[in-house]
Amino acid sequence: MMSDENQAAAEGGAAPTPGAAKAESFAGRVRIGHSIESLRALHGKMGALEMTMVASLDELRRLRSEAAAIADALAKERG
Repeated sequence: MMSDENQAAAEGGAAPTPGAAKAESFAGRVRIGHSIESLRALHGKMGALEMTMVASLDELRRLRSEAAAIADALAKERG
């Protein structure tokens, strides 16, 4: 029976070294860390966007109320 290293060599690939496996594992953790940072940044941007939308809705409600008051005043002037 072939050892894992001999089998990998026979298949045309070099056997992974412990150092290479550690480097690959570290690279994976770095990618995950960057993904988490990106998600946190996106979450912050979404929160800011939500606050902007709420402020815009409040402004629209205020303007609608103002427009209704103007329409009432015009209706009273006309008769």
